[in-house]
Amino acid sequence: MKKTYIYVTMFFTGMTVMVIELLGTRIIAPVFGSGLYAWASLITVTLSALASGYFLGGWLADRKSSFGLFYNLILVSGMSSLMLNIVSNDILRSLLRFNVQTGALLSSFLLFFLPLMLLGMTSPMSIKLLTAEIGELGSVAGTTYAVSTAGSLTGTILTGFVLIPALKISTIFYLQFAALVVVWILHLFVFRTKGRILYSIIFIIIVFYSKNLIPVEGFVPGMQKLYCSGSFHGDLIVAEKDGRRTLYIDSIDQGAIYTATGLPAGIYSYYLETLAYFNPLAKKALLVGLGPGIIANRLKQYGIEVTCVEIEKKIVTIAKKYFNSESDATHVADGRNFMEKCREKYDYVIIDVFSGDIAPNHMLTKECFSKVKCLLNKGGLVGINLIAFPHGKYSGYWKSIYLTLNSVFNCVLPLSAAAKDPGFKEKSTANVILIASDVKPVFKNINVLKDKALYSKIKDCSTNILEAPSPAEGIIYTDDYCPVDRAQAEISRVLRKL
Repeated sequence: MKKTYIYVTMFFTGMTVMVIELLGTRIIAPVFGSGLYAWASLITVTLSALASGYFLGGWLADRKSSFGLFYNLILVSGMSSLMLNIVSNDILRSLLRFNVQTGALLSSFLLFFLPLMLLGMTSPMSIKLLTAEIGELGSVAGTTYAVSTAGSLTGTILTGFVLIPALKISTIFYLQFAALVVVWILHLFVFRTKGRILYSIIFIIIVFYSKNLIPVEGFVPGMQKLYCSGSFHGDLIVAEKDGRRTLYIDSIDQGAIYTATGLPAGIYSYYLETLAYFNPLAKKALLVGLGPGIIANRLKQYGIEVTCVEIEKKIVTIAKKYFNSESDATHVADGRNFMEKCREKYDYVIIDVFSGDIAPNHMLTKECFSKVKCLLNKGGLVGINLIAFPHGKYSGYWKSIYLTLNSVFNCVLPLSAAAKDPGFKEKSTANVILIASDVKPVFKNINVLKDKALYSKIKDCSTNILEAPSPAEGIIYTDDYCPVDRAQAEISRVLRKL
């Protein structure tokens, strides 16, 4: 019974390691994003913590090995992970002075190293406790690591596919803490520890009242929060202030409307609306990346049949409920995967896939744009919305995407509000909209919606043209080589004001 329970315990410790690792990116995402550097930081800290734990656990097992110490390590690990989650906002804010790369690494270390190291210490200690004779060492070690790895596999699937989409991150941390306390309490009875009933009552009370320590849901300061939910693709918030309703992903503005009129509060949608004047005869559009549904709503005003592709199901619900999104068909899928399978033809294909401050690399490559071209009718147009540095050192990001598009399409038109703004700072970000086609886009002077003010605004957008980059100013992105992470880290730094 005792031996079996130790194996059960190792299953839960393996599960907990992966729960912490996967939740880690969601904890640091609102401040340092959830891109490559966040994941690299979490993996670095996890491996370092486990390696340290294996070493210290082995050293301790040879000197003072006991069932009580083994289970106390698990208890302390659970308590430390809960406490660090409670103070995580304070720790993250204290690191705001660092850039994305350094901040992600430091925050990962401060928040997760201790509980992961303690969990790592349990592996060599469990092997010591389970090994009665030296001849059993190999099978005991193999079984222990197999059981622990099975727990990690279960924790990965459970967290990624069930818990994160359904529950708040703080709630998952609380449940993890409660589970480890239950494992600790049960060991008191399995090993018939003296005072087990009293200890059980004390820790059941601690678990019950620790619910009150769970942090309040995140919010956008000074705004009324209408919706808040976690998802695998980021923390989703809908907030409103002074008649402006905004969707946030990991604290980054994804689009807003004026509630009184339903019109876009941001200028980028009007740049994409120029498509309706470059090709006013269009009938069908594919929108990859629904967001709050602003672009879909605007295209519908022109009588265009809009098919939307959105990877996050919750965003589809948000767009309909809070932004009155309209589309003729909506598919919950990865954009690239959908396009690979798609057999329809469209007059416009719009790619608007910035999530938080990260754009998926596989949507920015020559291979992807080649597939997009296959989906276009003759004279069709592609519109891509980017957040980028229009000028300066990191402008190579949008310029490389321009050159990549230009390697597939004959004509590319780069539009941005920064084009005619003499006061625009080199280190500032802005929306850059790339319009691509095999036929040179020409703005048609037709007031389709019979709205003079709106028509004037859209026409003005069509004239805000950035200087086309030379081949020396960027590279062609491919599936094999798409080095956008450093530029995106700088964009994240500006958007998050780090």
